[in-house]
Amino acid sequence: MFTYAQNESVDTFANPDFVPMFADNITWYNDSVRQKAEDQCGDDYECLFDVASTNDVSVGMVTKDINIQLVNESNSLGKSRLKKYQELKCYAQHCYHLHKVFGYFSSNSQIQELR
Repeated sequence: MFTYAQNESVDTFANPDFVPMFADNITWYNDSVRQKAEDQCGDDYECLFDVASTNDVSVGMVTKDINIQLVNESNSLGKSRLKKYQELKCYAQHCYHLHKVFGYFSSNSQIQELR
């Protein structure tokens, strides 16, 4: 059962001014961050989205590295078997970390996780 800590309630975590960002409408905190992201991410859209979401270029670079790893693993496994899964971790109405899990379906239809 979920309970709040002492002196906490739903109001402790509510942020009525929060405006979510969606993948089809990236917004930037400032042009400096946007420029750094474009320089580092290139045309990697997920990298750009993660930088804009977190205001942290290093988060986007992790995403870009994972995307490169996925392509390399996809080429070595055969593209038809590789599936991409992702889980967006959101807490208190803010998304802080994008965690991606990559895997493929084995012959017994179980998802085999690649890390």
